Amino acid sequence: MGSPISGLDAAVEKVHAGAKAEFTKEKTRVTKAAQDFEAVFIGMMLKQMRKSMAGDNALFGKSSEAKVYQDMMDDSLAQQMSKTGTFGLAKAMVKSIEHTLPPDPDAAPRVKTK
Repeated sequence: MGSPISGLDAAVEKVHAGAKAEFTKEKTRVTKAAQDFEAVFIGMMLKQMRKSMAGDNALFGKSSEAKVYQDMMDDSLAQQMSKTGTFGLAKAMVKSIEHTLPPDPDAAPRVKTK
């Protein structure tokens, strides 16, 4: 027969695992949403930058097919930039939203200061 303390330890571990899973799920969801927003923002920025470029030397030509390919390339570049975090907008968004997430059970307790 197990001791009451071992039963309590098992219950605490189960609660901790559930809290960690909830924190991880929500953090992943927020991070993905922020990266998706950043990708859309970067994509719009790239498209506007291309529109502002003057001259007849378009990278892929001026046909409608070339325009579609250029848009696909811009979208892909925007996705890559947001996934690597080099732009930084998604990181800033996640940092500002973090306080709404469930608490991380592995994090040190926060000390409030006046």
